[in-house]
Amino acid sequence: MNWITYYKQIYNKISPLTPLYFDCGELCNEKCCQDNGKGMILLPHEDEYINSLTTDFNIVKTNKMNTLFCTGTCKRNTRPIACVIYPLFPYLYEDGRLDLHKDIRGKNNCPLYYDDFEELSLQPLFRLKLFNVFNEMIKNKEVYQFLRMMTDELLTIEKLAK
Repeated sequence: MNWITYYKQIYNKISPLTPLYFDCGELCNEKCCQDNGKGMILLPHEDEYINSLTTDFNIVKTNKMNTLFCTGTCKRNTRPIACVIYPLFPYLYEDGRLDLHKDIRGKNNCPLYYDDFEELSLQPLFRLKLFNVFNEMIKNKEVYQFLRMMTDELLTIEKLAK
């Protein structure tokens, strides 16, 4: 499979999307970008696409996953999928059911994690388009397996956080 072409198509579908009707980074002074010492997890082979772009990202590879670290500023159209969809993450359950949840890892740095203000509700079109994109992506075996693994890890983190 040509992963660069695959992710180029995915990025074209999701890159114009934003959680709100404006750049949510204006709410918190881009805290998720400034608080990126932890990095953002990449989907399988997403690093191949990112490396084909002109970026100053640093990608650390492990056997289990790749993590992208940034300098706190980037071209919005080169952000990894995890940044574009933040604070959501696709949960893929054992029965194959896909759902988008607020990522527990955003609890301490993203005002969109909370539902305190109606004005900060994630736009429904954002969720719908992401759901459709990930529904297509899970047809790929590697993406499917990765999202299953991540879902189990995030559910464990949620249990421990209670």
